[in-house]
Amino acid sequence: MRKYIVGLILMSQLLAFETYAQEESSTSKKSEHYIGLQANQLIRQVFNFSNTNSVLNNPYLLTWSVNSLQTGAGFTMGLGYNFNQSNDGDQFVDRTVTLNDVFIRMGYEKKSRLAPKVIFSLGADVLFDRQRSETKTEEKTQSDLVSETSNTTLSGGFGPRFTLNYQLHEKILIGTEANFYFKWTKTDNTQKQVFFETVFDPVTGQPRTVRRTQDETESQKSKRFQLNSPAVIFLILKF
Repeated sequence: MRKYIVGLILMSQLLAFETYAQEESSTSKKSEHYIGLQANQLIRQVFNFSNTNSVLNNPYLLTWSVNSLQTGAGFTMGLGYNFNQSNDGDQFVDRTVTLNDVFIRMGYEKKSRLAPKVIFSLGADVLFDRQRSETKTEEKTQSDLVSETSNTTLSGGFGPRFTLNYQLHEKILIGTEANFYFKWTKTDNTQKQVFFETVFDPVTGQPRTVRRTQDETESQKSKRFQLNSPAVIFLILKF
């Protein structure tokens, strides 16, 4: 019986120590982290509002920010990545299409509460995008013609961003954002053809097959303002 009493005393002391440690760590906490995941596709699959798929201009699938508890100011970052490869063709042609896109942004923001459960933030970002599409076509004929077309777009820019979050739980929020970015864009279009040609040797007069390559590249530069309306929905975890 004495052992059980001693055990209960030790357990109570341990629980009291853990509670005190948690309170001390919470009071010493100086910042909060927010990790957001774009949830439009998930919400559409769960609720099935309609059969039409609206196009979203916001490519940032994952967001992260760290903000001061005292001032609300902090650093924020957004990442987006898209990779897709498809193959098609027929008995004469094989075709492969590859898409590989990367989106990165970093910036400064300040969070403030409009209501007990509503958090508003205002910030500014710098961004970098790289979008690349490649199409490779191979003919199944005696010419063995191979055609490769690539389109590479590099973009950089900056601009303001606004977010509005609603706190569903102490650690879970749902939110949306709008941004207005000024972007410089450079696009390179490259076409490459590989084919085989029969030529005659000038010395022996015998025919032989020669591999030929033709390359063509075109570049285009542009500047534009891009407005992303608050159509995107983020599920956010706070810790």
